[in-house]
Amino acid sequence: MQYNKTIVTKPLSCSAGDSHLIDLPVGDTYFISLKEWAAPTLPFLSADNNIPPQIRPSVYLEHDYKQVCTLVAEGTDMTFTVSLTEPVATDTSVDWTITNGGSVDHDGLRDTNSTSDDTFSYINDVHGVSVDGDFGILTGTATILAGTDSIDVTVGTNDDGLWTGGANTYKVFTVTLSNLSDPNMLLLAGRDSAIGLIEDVAVTPALEGTIDLSIQMHDLVATEPLINPSTSSQDMFDLSLDTGGDSNIRTVIIDDVPMVSMTFTPNTVVAADASDMTNGTVFVQAIIQSGRRD
Repeated sequence: MQYNKTIVTKPLSCSAGDSHLIDLPVGDTYFISLKEWAAPTLPFLSADNNIPPQIRPSVYLEHDYKQVCTLVAEGTDMTFTVSLTEPVATDTSVDWTITNGGSVDHDGLRDTNSTSDDTFSYINDVHGVSVDGDFGILTGTATILAGTDSIDVTVGTNDDGLWTGGANTYKVFTVTLSNLSDPNMLLLAGRDSAIGLIEDVAVTPALEGTIDLSIQMHDLVATEPLINPSTSSQDMFDLSLDTGGDSNIRTVIIDDVPMVSMTFTPNTVVAADASDMTNGTVFVQAIIQSGRRD
């Protein structure tokens, strides 16, 4: 048996109506495994708060991580820091505003080791957008007192009680500074706004439902269900747990069937306890080993 390179798919969403076609290398024997995909701990990039000297005193947002000014679990207080490049002799006020959504221009919000597929965006596909109700207040004024160079701003966040993805998934929002009280000062370009992140604290429930398998044996023929010869029904992965609490997912082995592609189609993937999962997205990930007989 000669084996091709193992295919590890990007995370495959399991929402109603989804279907995922995976192109396959030439082969006639396939081992297809599936796992529930949980968002990994993301490789947040270190913040750089070493601001070079400015021509005038400037106000900016401190970063906890690169382009991220605060990260907090929902239902707890978040804090972001407004700073001056140098202390001044008078009190300095600046308005701040929270808006929903935001973006970063680097890989700090994606697991770069998870998939080489650049079409999978953590911001768009995994993380959600905050809503006004996530915050105790949305606007305010921060005052840096004379002789000091920073002020911490604390804002309460609300636990909505909804599952939006579980651990390591976030609602994204943006903090923006404006309206300096002293016209002789500047808002530091590029540091007058930053994103913030609210982590979901809901526990991901056990799942039930199936991932149904279809195949295309040649480019000139249509995709058809993969039939299990033992059951004469469509082959699939069962996402439920057995009575002992162990996963029912089993590796599917396909022998002597040449294929050019395989399609994974979620079928009624829901929480086993009937809890609401409509505010987030469930993902699975397939691992495919293919080979050809000598």
